[in-house]
Amino acid sequence: MNNVEKIRQLDVADAYLLTSDINVRYAAGFSGDSSELLITQDIAVLFTDARYTLQAQKDLGEGVEVVTTTAGERLSKLAHAIRRVGAGTLGLEKDSLSANAFAEYANTFRINESVDVSEKLLRLREMKTPEEIGNIEIAAR
Repeated sequence: MNNVEKIRQLDVADAYLLTSDINVRYAAGFSGDSSELLITQDIAVLFTDARYTLQAQKDLGEGVEVVTTTAGERLSKLAHAIRRVGAGTLGLEKDSLSANAFAEYANTFRINESVDVSEKLLRLREMKTPEEIGNIEIAAR
C-alpha cells in the first residue's frame, strides 16, 4: 500500500520528512525500521541502511526511490536532498522527534520554516480505505 499521494495532499509544506516507523510504513509500505521518508510533490525517497535495502525494494510501492546510507552520512544525504528540491518549509513529526534530533535537523537542513504534521498524519491514518477495512476484517477473523 502506498499513501504518498495522501501526504502530498496535506499541502502545508514544500516537503515532508517522516521519521516514525508507523508513518513511514503508512506512507510507503516499508515495514522495516531505521529509515526516514522524504516526500515532495515530485519525489518520494526512503533513506535506510544496507540491512534493509532489499526489504525496502520489496515493500515499497511505485514511485518511491531507495537510498542506502550509513548512520553517519544519513543527515548529510537528507540535507542534500532537501536542498536539491528547494524546500523552504519542511513538515516534521515533532511528536516523534527528541529535542536534540529536532535541533540537529534545524541546524543541518537550513530550512526557512518547519511545520508540525503529527496531528495531520494521525488524522490521515484514522481514515480507512475500503482496502484497509478489508484487511482489518481479514485480520480480525
